[in-house]
Amino acid sequence: MHYLVEIIRMKLSLNWIFQHLTRSTDTVDVQALIDLINQKVVEIDKVHTLSLDQSLFAFVQYKNGSFVHEPVPMQLKNRNDQITDCWYLATKKNNQWTWATVKDLGGTKENSIPALTLLHNDPIETFKKIVWHDYIIEISSSSITHRPDLWGHRGFAREIAALLNIPLKPITELASQVPIERIYGKKAKKAEQFPFTIDIQTDACSRFAATHIKHITNKPSIATTAFLLSRIDIRPINAVVDGTNLVMLDLGHPMHAFDSTAIENNSLTVCQNQQGITTVLDGQKIEVQKNDLIIKDSCKTLSLAGIMGCKESSVQATTSSLLIEAAVFDPTTIRTSATYHKKRTEASARFEKNLDPEQASWALKRYLWYAQEHELIKQLPVCIIDIGKDQVIQRITIDHQTIENLLGIPIDYRFVLNTLNALEYTVTFANDQYIVEPPSFRSSDSAIKEDIVEEIGRLYGYQHIKPQAPAITRKTTVDHTRSTNYALSSLLSFGLHMHEIKSYAFFDEQFLQKVNWPAMPTVEVHTPVSQNWKRLISTLIPGLLKAVIDNSMQQEKTAFFEVGSVWHPSNEKQVIKEQLQLGLIHAEDQYSFYNGKKIIHSISQVYGVDPLWIAYTPAECPSWLMPYKSAKLMLNQTCIGYAGMLSNSIQQHVGRQVPNSIFVAEIYIDAIAMQNKNITTFKPMSKFQPVTRDITIWTLKQHTAQTFINAIKSVNKLISSVAIVDFLEKEEWPDHRAITLRMVIESYEKTFTKEEIDLIVFAVSQKISSFKAEIR
Repeated sequence: MHYLVEIIRMKLSLNWIFQHLTRSTDTVDVQALIDLINQKVVEIDKVHTLSLDQSLFAFVQYKNGSFVHEPVPMQLKNRNDQITDCWYLATKKNNQWTWATVKDLGGTKENSIPALTLLHNDPIETFKKIVWHDYIIEISSSSITHRPDLWGHRGFAREIAALLNIPLKPITELASQVPIERIYGKKAKKAEQFPFTIDIQTDACSRFAATHIKHITNKPSIATTAFLLSRIDIRPINAVVDGTNLVMLDLGHPMHAFDSTAIENNSLTVCQNQQGITTVLDGQKIEVQKNDLIIKDSCKTLSLAGIMGCKESSVQATTSSLLIEAAVFDPTTIRTSATYHKKRTEASARFEKNLDPEQASWALKRYLWYAQEHELIKQLPVCIIDIGKDQVIQRITIDHQTIENLLGIPIDYRFVLNTLNALEYTVTFANDQYIVEPPSFRSSDSAIKEDIVEEIGRLYGYQHIKPQAPAITRKTTVDHTRSTNYALSSLLSFGLHMHEIKSYAFFDEQFLQKVNWPAMPTVEVHTPVSQNWKRLISTLIPGLLKAVIDNSMQQEKTAFFEVGSVWHPSNEKQVIKEQLQLGLIHAEDQYSFYNGKKIIHSISQVYGVDPLWIAYTPAECPSWLMPYKSAKLMLNQTCIGYAGMLSNSIQQHVGRQVPNSIFVAEIYIDAIAMQNKNITTFKPMSKFQPVTRDITIWTLKQHTAQTFINAIKSVNKLISSVAIVDFLEKEEWPDHRAITLRMVIESYEKTFTKEEIDLIVFAVSQKISSFKAEIR
């Protein structure tokens, strides 16, 4: 078969389509039909009317060394392909007769029309059989990528039959009845009825059908076929090759014809991994790649499968016997090869889709019908060999109520049955339920219930379904996790002017070594990207510290935060615990632990918790923190994080450009979520003026600010909040410090009198005195 150049649009002849129907184009409103196809099948790019003037064409016969036309002689130039007693087509242009081209018959190419075979060798009778008026439909190939069945005229005939409710001719009327010998393996041995061996050595070929025509009459192109092919831009070649092109465009399934005498040892192998140089039909030499799919005999390559045949096995003028194949190849393999070799043909464009495996043998039967019709063969082959597994068709069960629910309209069950039957689906209906079996050519796009409903809906016409917004009951919901995370990011970024970073999930081993980071339990991967990135992070602090070092040359003070996962080895064998954490770092000269504590207090308010700060003992203090200037955060007796100043052992390795005080903290977000089950809801503000009082306490250092905050809150339930405002430590106070706290007294029922406020303040003073502290 002669394959053609890459296609952009597929062309269809409306008269050709109607050859599969029981009516002609004269009985339909063509414009209305085009509108229906646009609405219910596929978008048509272009439609144009083809009207050929019969008086401008003439058949001319080459006899005795000259071209003869009766009764009026013609002056025509000699041709390179002139054959004695053959007929040729001439056309009249500018009052002069010249040889007709594909373009003259409605195509766009300038290829000359080759030698022709006339019906009963009679020009007048042949002219009567030619269709002179037609409609050419152009469709973008991208519009039907999902519908392999629409890559041929019969596919559109089936759709039109359903649209117009007219019968589709059975395929058996257009195909010869030849027995099929099914082989469910991958090999076919030589036999009397099929004297070839076929060996499929790759999974890229799922089906391979072939037949052997022992004697064929290799005629010039059939005139009516040449006219039909030319109007959709297919160049006629000869009757044998035209037949393969005709079947491909008719059924949408490509096929290939080999000169059987050119097949060495009557052996065919379908395979890959065969590299070498071969010549294809367009005369170019190509180098077969490892993954290219080829068909070969025992000595040479016969074709680049699914794309183009090789010259050595092509049909020639002397060909008298054929081996014809129709197969199903892997779409990805064909597209890859066609793209690499820059040979995307009509055949490869179809093989790139999921073709129907059952169509392969029908394509051969259709070709044999064509060969019989035009007397290319006198006797049908004994059989068709069909190799490969049967296609599995999945039955789909769907009830009528589901169809109506999905379409949003009531629909008659008879319309459902008629529609699916017209599209050649097998349907049974009982108890308000359909059991649908898609035809093999629709199995790739009819796999679920919704696919069946789509077929019903498009044939019903979506324009007939009144658009109506679905009724939705909206419920107000709040994603507390998302809103909390957003509030946290806003606080840190905009409120506290910190920069967010996203570091790698693995420790940077070189950096850890540089800053003298202490050893700690970690999870190590078996196959690391490199030895520098082999352990999953168990803390976010090293990544944050690296960001500080990298930015300290440009900034006197830096502050970063990161929300990310860390991984810890569990006590259980080979179990890894993943935990979501918030890490933050603040580097600034003379920055104190209590400045950092304010940050943690603000973060705690976002999560709606009030953790207890418990100082680390020297024994339990993490080695990267400074003892006596660090604490763990406890909530309901569960540790939810820690905070403190970076240890001197690490500080001295970070470089002189880095500030001398670095505060670090990690908050265990997952732990907070587990402990804080209460969702914060809206609480209206009191309409009565709250009272604020600042209290400065001079106390021993062993008492923390949190100790006094908790004590003050316990004095009276009207004390709504207590927060640290300031603190002061002096060298002359070796054992004492001053802490300033701000308490808010608030009532939702009344305005306080001076006497009521004084009583509460006095009670607070008494409570503070119990710690041997003084109020100043």
